Amino acid sequence: MARYLKDVSIHLGFGQRLPEGFEYRDFNITTHTVQDIFRYMLPKRFEFGNILKLNIEIKGNDESVNEALNFNGYVNYSSAGFDFDEYFKLSKQEQNNVILKILRDVLDKITVDNIENKKIAFNMIDQIKELNFDYTFKSKLSKLQRIKKYKAIVEIRVNDDGQNAFLKIENQSGEMEIECHLLKNNVYEFHNNLYKSKWNGDVFQIIDREGNVFKEIEM
Repeated sequence: MARYLKDVSIHLGFGQRLPEGFEYRDFNITTHTVQDIFRYMLPKRFEFGNILKLNIEIKGNDESVNEALNFNGYVNYSSAGFDFDEYFKLSKQEQNNVILKILRDVLDKITVDNIENKKIAFNMIDQIKELNFDYTFKSKLSKLQRIKKYKAIVEIRVNDDGQNAFLKIENQSGEMEIECHLLKNNVYEFHNNLYKSKWNGDVFQIIDREGNVFKEIEM
C-alpha cells in the first residue's frame, strides 16, 4: 500500500545548547516559514521514500549526525554542525535560507523509487526561494455563486507572519466588493473553522466542523 508524505517538521535536536536568553521555542518558531510553505505545496498523493512525516532535528557544532530512524513511516533525520550563536544574529530572510538549505540537503539524502518525485521536491525548494518565502494559494472553500453574481475567494497566505486566511468577494466584472482577514492559524484554527462554505442567496457562509457558521458576509 502506497504511503504519501503529508508533513515535515524542522526543529531543535534534544539537549542542544542555545545562546543565553534563547529557549527551545525561540529556535523552532524560526523554521516554520520554510516547513509550512513546503507542507502546503506538497501534492496530495506524493510518495517520497515511503515517508508519512519527515522530522529533521538540528544539532550543534560539537554533535554528529544520527542514523536515520523510521517509526512506521515517521522518519527522523538529523543535521549537525549548526552554529546557533551565529544563526540568531542573522536576519529572518537569512535564517529562512539556512533552513531551506538544510531541508534540501536532507531530501537529497533520502532514497526514493520515483526519481521524478525527487525532482518535484527540489522544484518546490526552488519555488519557495523564488517566492521570497511568501506563498499564497486559493483554498477549496472558494466558491462561485450559483447565479454567478459574485465569486468568493478564500486565500491562505504563509510567510514570516505565520499562516493567515483572507476572504475576497468579486462581482461579475471582477471588481473587488469585499476584502477581509478571516483568522490566523495558531494551532487548529484552520482545521476547526475553515471546513465548508456555501452561498445562501447573497450571503456567503463559512461553516466550521461542528456545523456552525464561523463567518458570513451579506452582499
